Amino acid sequence: MKRSTIAELARWAVLATLVGVGMFAFLLLIGEETPDNPMTLGQFFILKFGALATLYGLVQLGKHLCKHGLLPQSFIEEMTKEDEV
Repeated sequence: MKRSTIAELARWAVLATLVGVGMFAFLLLIGEETPDNPMTLGQFFILKFGALATLYGLVQLGKHLCKHGLLPQSFIEEMTKEDEV
């Protein structure tokens, strides 16, 4: 494989990892507790705050990676094209 192809695959792997972790944090954020195993109010707020902090960190990491060119260029072009419309 060419070096550029491997680099592009690595960029897509980084993006997929960011999206996967972000989706898991979002599911924790919108989820509810199970009725048969209730959480205390403190545990509930810690879980929600942790999920929000993770999402915020992922957005900041994504901005940083985008600025340094470590995310797929085709994805960035598609996102900016949607913003212009």
